[in-house]
Amino acid sequence: LGQTNDPGWMEEPGHEEDNCWAHRTRLDWTRAAQRHDLRTVAGRVFGGLAHIARVRSRLPQLHAAAPTTVLPDGDDGVLATLRRHPSGLFVGLYNVTERSRPFPLGLIQALGLIRPYEALSGYDLQVGADGILWLPPYGAWWLVERPDMKSPA
Repeated sequence: LGQTNDPGWMEEPGHEEDNCWAHRTRLDWTRAAQRHDLRTVAGRVFGGLAHIARVRSRLPQLHAAAPTTVLPDGDDGVLATLRRHPSGLFVGLYNVTERSRPFPLGLIQALGLIRPYEALSGYDLQVGADGILWLPPYGAWWLVERPDMKSPA
């Protein structure tokens, strides 16, 4: 719902020794009522998380049995992860900076994603003539094989 932290979390008896309560505010029922209104922060946050959950439910590559490994990518601003699953590969690219960051398409293709598809947005990737993908600031890409393609075994 996009609720903010609770600045008075330490004042509640029993909470003073555990700072996790800073992030566990009491439910704001006004925000809860706004969760389906995309004109509100609560609506945009709720809608965005619901979208992520729907996409995630369609990706068997994100099953807990598929181990995650971190990929070397050469850019300290990008976290790149790989998950191998019998249904195919998953590459997660996460730009943790406020600037666009490069990532080589060739590295993704060398892993076996021949025609990577960005599952969160539903769009094909746009790559420059130099073979570089540019992740937007704070962007998160969930890459899988294009749905109409089959990954090589």
